[in-house]
Amino acid sequence: MGNTHYVMNKLYPYILLQFLLLRPFLIHAQIIHIDHGDSTLVSYYIKQHNASNLSGRSDFSIGYGKISGFEILNKLSEGGGGEELYEQRSNTGNVFATYRYRLSKMFSIGFTAGYQQIVYDYYSGPGNYPYSLRTETMFTSAIEIKRMYICNMFLQVYWLMGAGILWYTERDDPDGLSVTRVSSVFHSTLFNCQYSPLGINIGGQLRFFGEFGLGYKGLIHGGLDYFIPAKNRSIQR
Repeated sequence: MGNTHYVMNKLYPYILLQFLLLRPFLIHAQIIHIDHGDSTLVSYYIKQHNASNLSGRSDFSIGYGKISGFEILNKLSEGGGGEELYEQRSNTGNVFATYRYRLSKMFSIGFTAGYQQIVYDYYSGPGNYPYSLRTETMFTSAIEIKRMYICNMFLQVYWLMGAGILWYTERDDPDGLSVTRVSSVFHSTLFNCQYSPLGINIGGQLRFFGEFGLGYKGLIHGGLDYFIPAKNRSIQR
């Protein structure tokens, strides 16, 4: 099948999935707006920022995730009756670095950036001869918000949401016995997001975290988080 047609068959439902993931964000924003009367979401958190002695602190995390939203849609799109067969050769997983700034004890905002690459072998014909090596490379950058359910000295339980941009590249290279095919490259820029209804952070200044959700960071995502205290303030939570 045509390379562009193949790609768009996967990317269009992925875009739809991202909009479905945004629904919890809108619900959370609406609840906060109702709870605080005439104040907007932004003005409410500015007030929290000014009132909290925990504001002005930040943290930096490195995490690794598996089973991204893109991979889930790949699986759901299998079995379409096409002539191509394939198997996954390698998958880097979802590697992300995140910086967050704490506006209050219970709320922070941050920026994240990450990478994933998946390589497939494609086969065709009665003998299933290899004819293509397909490489999908994805870079994501996004803005995230994080809201605590529980926040104390050594334990944080939270949800987080993020929205940003996915830079997607697909490269199709001749492989195996193919001598007639030429390399082709497809680029696309898409909306991307993450919703993790449950995250747990355990430790002191250097902490371990784990998250369960759906989107660019994966179904499961975990790693290390370094807490950076504000100047002239002791470490508190």
